[in-house]
Amino acid sequence: MAIPSYSKTDERIESKTGLTENNNSERADDDRKDAAARATEATFRQLFEHVPELYLIVEPDDYEIVAVSEAYLEATMTERAEIIGDTLFEVFPADPENPDPEGVPRLRKSLDRVRSTGKADVMPITYYPIPDRESEDSEFEERWWSPTNSPVFNEAGGIDYIIHRVEDVTSIVRQLQADGEDELLSRLDTCDSHLATDVMLRGRELHRAKEQARERLRESERKYRTLFESIDEGFCIIEKVETDSDDPIDFRYVEANPAFTEQSGVDNVVGKTMREAIPDISEEWFDVYNTVLQTGEAVRFEREFSSEGRILELYAFHIGERNSKQVGVIFTDITERKETEKALRRSEERYRTLFESIDEGFCIVEMLFDENKDPVDYRIIEANPAFEVLTGLENAEGKTVNELGANIGQEWYERYGNVALSGESIRFEQYVEDWDCWFDVYAFRLGDPQERKVAILFNDITNQRELQTALERLNTISRELMNAGTQEISTRSVDIARDVLDTEYAALWRYDETTGEFRHGTSHTDPDIEEISSELLEGLSEQAWQAFIDNEINVENGDSFTGGPSSESSLQQYILVPLSRHGVLCIGSAQAEPFDDSTIGLAGALGSTIEAAWDRAKGEQQLAQQNEELARLNRLNSLIREIDQALVQADSVEEIDRAVCERLAESDQYQFAWIGEHDSATNTITPREWVGVDSGYVEELKTTIDETTTTRNPITTAIRTHDTQVVPDLATETEFAPARTATLERGARSCISVPLVYEESLYGVLSVYATQPQSDERNHAVLTELGQTIGHAINAVETRATLHTDRVVELTLQCREPTTPLCRLAERLGCTVTLEGLVHRSEGEPDVFFTVKGSSPETVRAASTQSVAIEELRCIDERDTGSLFRLRSSEPTLSSMLTKQGAVIRTLTIEEGVTTVVVDISDMAAVREFY
Repeated sequence: MAIPSYSKTDERIESKTGLTENNNSERADDDRKDAAARATEATFRQLFEHVPELYLIVEPDDYEIVAVSEAYLEATMTERAEIIGDTLFEVFPADPENPDPEGVPRLRKSLDRVRSTGKADVMPITYYPIPDRESEDSEFEERWWSPTNSPVFNEAGGIDYIIHRVEDVTSIVRQLQADGEDELLSRLDTCDSHLATDVMLRGRELHRAKEQARERLRESERKYRTLFESIDEGFCIIEKVETDSDDPIDFRYVEANPAFTEQSGVDNVVGKTMREAIPDISEEWFDVYNTVLQTGEAVRFEREFSSEGRILELYAFHIGERNSKQVGVIFTDITERKETEKALRRSEERYRTLFESIDEGFCIVEMLFDENKDPVDYRIIEANPAFEVLTGLENAEGKTVNELGANIGQEWYERYGNVALSGESIRFEQYVEDWDCWFDVYAFRLGDPQERKVAILFNDITNQRELQTALERLNTISRELMNAGTQEISTRSVDIARDVLDTEYAALWRYDETTGEFRHGTSHTDPDIEEISSELLEGLSEQAWQAFIDNEINVENGDSFTGGPSSESSLQQYILVPLSRHGVLCIGSAQAEPFDDSTIGLAGALGSTIEAAWDRAKGEQQLAQQNEELARLNRLNSLIREIDQALVQADSVEEIDRAVCERLAESDQYQFAWIGEHDSATNTITPREWVGVDSGYVEELKTTIDETTTTRNPITTAIRTHDTQVVPDLATETEFAPARTATLERGARSCISVPLVYEESLYGVLSVYATQPQSDERNHAVLTELGQTIGHAINAVETRATLHTDRVVELTLQCREPTTPLCRLAERLGCTVTLEGLVHRSEGEPDVFFTVKGSSPETVRAASTQSVAIEELRCIDERDTGSLFRLRSSEPTLSSMLTKQGAVIRTLTIEEGVTTVVVDISDMAAVREFY
């Protein structure tokens, strides 16, 4: 007998009921049976506690209470938690004022007899007051009992427990006392007292039971009717109709609840037969109901109610006595549930299809723990096909990981074990060394915690991890190339490609923007594969050129070039990555598998990185060159300004030649310079001034102009065409004349020959030589303008010399109207302005050089911005005697107008708003034209 224990003697009780931990461990391999046993014990415990009689179960040794029924607790006004674990006589001690002092001893003697004899012991009606639990003064309440004590034996024949059963006869005793017959009890022996008590109790109980039965019947009918009317299930009572033997079976509806119509879709059926109410009903219905009548056994079944398009779940049972013809039917419309089940089955099929077809591996495992609850292994319960593909474990279902010989490491067990125990799902990435693979894993608990099941979804991310590593390397390389120059990028590109993409071959084709050539540059081949043949290289070059033209990544295999790979060690696959205008990067692999999309994408990213680095380096290189050229141009412009100043102050052609050659040769722009004289009679060129070069070299420069020299000699070409001639690089101009070898020996690398021309008149040719190649056309334009300025200066000197040799008229002119830009500027400043000279330009008005006294350069520049005619004003020099300026005007100045009329200006001064000019004019000139 299994008795529930609530006392401090749990271990002893459980040991005696066969439910100890030792027994549990012995049945550890049969959890289902153990669970069933526990469920049975729980059922018996519940039944015992709710029996209507008054029962106590006590230990035979000290009469400790181990179980009690609810009825006993109610009769004795006690709580289970208060009395379980205490002895019977501790819970119910003797009342000090008890008129029957034999109550407690009598009960103890009875229990002792049961323990010693092993037989049940019936006690006479006994007065045994019990403590009133609600009394504040610990009072006792009078009670009379009719006890019986019975032994409970174990398998060995020993007594496990004593069942103490009592009847509370207090009401009977008080009734006898009220009738004056209480002595009757004392005259009865033990058996008689029990019999009398039982007769009296049962008689009274019988009457009370009849009344209660009638009331229960009425109440049951009310409840039945209420239930009948209110339940959601359809309910009806049908009765078999007496028919002739040849007629089909039929049933008549006797009753139907309101839900009948809602569930079946048929109304007003009471009084009608089934065939009348549902004309197209199937014979199967009648067969089922007739079987219920014949066998008396209830039947649960499902039928499609075709007339209404419904599916019903029905429960049919016999009503009444054996000969009754009535059948009760409870039914529910389960159409929606059936549709849901179908949908669920379809969904399950879809998920099963998904389970079988997904690329990710999936399995359900059962975690296995040791005695310390540490995870040590897991059994694979179910796995999809991708599981075997990703892990290589064949026929894994039903086997443990250790049985499969998979050395995955303890960390996997611990992670899955934690999921099984805690219920917390996890996602992680893990490397398996034996498989050389990275996995992305998502694991979650499946089912009840005690099942220790874990569902695992995983994917092989080895390629992604390798791609991530390659991207990290690419990012590092990108930073490394930030400061690399074009040559370093060209040299490192193939090594970088092999490093990032882990391939056997890489090569670079370069495009020369200057020559337009597309040629194979650097390459690197793994020593374990065959060398690239000339035939393959030629074919690869053609494909690289096409990729360069299309500016698109091209993926090819070895068959495209050579008719097929020659061996397993030869290159099988190629990726051609265009690098914009820089060239094409080729990546080759000896693996048979074609490049996947991630590798191709990585190759494209690598190409973009190299291209961006190359663009940056090229841009920085060009920017540096531009900055250098701009700096050189600025220096040249400063040099030209110095020459302009010297030209203003020169009084002879010799001074002009010397000033020009000295300033050019002494600057850091040029190595040496010379000016040649053209003799039109002999058609020869002879140097008339040179600086920076020895006379021996100059002697070689004398040239006679003929058909052979004009085509390859920049000096003679400049004289003939009156256009500037440039030889950008003497090293590459092999036909340069004159004296190419001697020129190179003196450190020159480029040459510019500028004709000195003014108004169609040629005054010589200026040749300057630089130590580096010259390609900036802006420098050429500046020197061309310088040639025109020198030509004008020589013309002016020669004009003055001509005037001095003839008769001239000196004319002094004064003007108070500020009609020209320089006059307006002087008036605005209120200072003294003195003309220093003019320098003619190829286009526009001549530049005017003048000195200002009485105003700072800043004030002069600020005042010039108010004149729209002044295009440019530059301070050339600041001296104590005044500041020297160069003015460029869009309008004619007074000095330029006088010069155009053939006058030679001796002085021009503007002071206090009055312009005073002293000029020399020919004695043949009309003086009035100057007024």
